[in-house]
Amino acid sequence: MPIFERNHCPCFAMGRKALAHQTTLICTTPNTVYVEMCTAHNDWYVGSTTDLRARWRNHKSDAKLRKATKCGVADHVARFPHPDDPQLDFLTIVAVEAVREKRNLIVREYYWLCNLGTIFKGMNSRKDLNSVISSSSSSR
Repeated sequence: MPIFERNHCPCFAMGRKALAHQTTLICTTPNTVYVEMCTAHNDWYVGSTTDLRARWRNHKSDAKLRKATKCGVADHVARFPHPDDPQLDFLTIVAVEAVREKRNLIVREYYWLCNLGTIFKGMNSRKDLNSVISSSSSSR
């Protein structure tokens, strides 16, 4: 996965709020908050992970296998028509922020969920927000 520069980042061409994100993040950067985008429907998903490469692989596998209960991305791919593309090139992922300490991931994921509104217009669901809130309160 390439390093995304501000002018080449797919999120700037999506017709939604521009993301002012760190541009030196790559798929091996640990403790990242990421945004996945469905270019077929202009829908976004916010998540966080300690291993972005593995998480991206899991999201794509779940979407290909139509495991709708696994995550919002797989549910979106299962419910709506998409191009017949075995590589799922209509999905892209961008690491938007990295944190030094794993315990801060949930707080920053919550920040991005709220600021991008992906619970209301996007692929995140209310259960994603509930899990972020419960994880945040249990880590205090």
